[in-house]
Amino acid sequence: MKSFLKQYFFYVLTFTLISVVFVVLFIYSNNTSKEIKFTQDEIKKLNDQYSSFQSLLEVYSHIEADSKNALKDLKTLAEADKNLTKVLDYLLNDKESVVKKWTNKSAESVNASLTRLFPRLRSKCLQSNISFPKIESDTPNSFQSTFPGEQTTQIQVENFGFGFRSYDGYWPSFSDDEAAMIGVQTDIIKEIIEALSLSTDDNHSIEIVSIHRESVGQVDSSNIGTDQIILSDVQPYLLRNIDGIESLVFKLNLKLQTVSLRRLINLLRPPFLIRKIGINPVEDIGQNKLTGFTSPDPFNLDSTPQNDLFLPIVSKVDSNVNLILEYLQSSDRDLASIADKQYLGAEFDADIFYEWLDHSGNEDLIDIIRQNLNEREDQ
Repeated sequence: MKSFLKQYFFYVLTFTLISVVFVVLFIYSNNTSKEIKFTQDEIKKLNDQYSSFQSLLEVYSHIEADSKNALKDLKTLAEADKNLTKVLDYLLNDKESVVKKWTNKSAESVNASLTRLFPRLRSKCLQSNISFPKIESDTPNSFQSTFPGEQTTQIQVENFGFGFRSYDGYWPSFSDDEAAMIGVQTDIIKEIIEALSLSTDDNHSIEIVSIHRESVGQVDSSNIGTDQIILSDVQPYLLRNIDGIESLVFKLNLKLQTVSLRRLINLLRPPFLIRKIGINPVEDIGQNKLTGFTSPDPFNLDSTPQNDLFLPIVSKVDSNVNLILEYLQSSDRDLASIADKQYLGAEFDADIFYEWLDHSGNEDLIDIIRQNLNEREDQ
């Protein structure tokens, strides 16, 4: 054996080296194959993920364009919100709003003010050529006018209640809040009467047939009687159908000429809104009758006078006007609530939000929101 190894040492050494190299390469190849297979599997997974991402990119390829359009829409929305705020500020007209000027009063104080208001308004109307519904009556306190052949009529000056007839001499147990709303309504009615008094002159009078208002509470609803407006008839015309708008509604039934109506409409500025005008001619046979006359015809050989010629008499034409007025109280458009920490989302682009606030005219909220966001991060 030794002689064999000595004789073939080179061959044995070569074989041994080759065998070792083969084993090492075999082991390395086996391990490398596993790694290659693992790498191939990883490549396949990554390729599948890439394909999935490509599909998602195709699905959401519109995001960039939508983001740009959304920013444009935000600017448009900010401009619209700014204009809407201006319109509402004009309509609410806080400088002249009775609601804004109202100071808290007790129910007894409102009652006293209303009691004093009745004679003042009646006197104001009489001085301004404004009359009230007429009835056949012998009431001694009425203003009476009698002429030969003319039916006696009297003006119900002492009975007209301007929408508050039930509380002329009677005052139920109101809460202060409900009495305050009645007080606000009386101030609004006072402004309406003031506008009516400025719409007349020596040649143009106004007759107030009725004034209707809406009840402001449970007690008022039980006592308002025939002065209550039927809201179902006017609801479609009201601005307060928009969420957040609060208002009071009044209905005036007047007899007047269009000259006075035009004056009245021009005087009723915001917070008054004229929601509907219904105009019908006053039915008066005496003013619309035709009168006949006879005149000889020089070309007519018949000596019998013609009695079938008629000419209309043009006279003053009055109108019966139903006027629906909406008096704006408030608008719930206070954006200050969005500055509250609990309404600020966890993730949003603050810069875009601040830009929107600036363009919409709410730049005063930016510092408040920044402070709230910093406090939330510190918590």
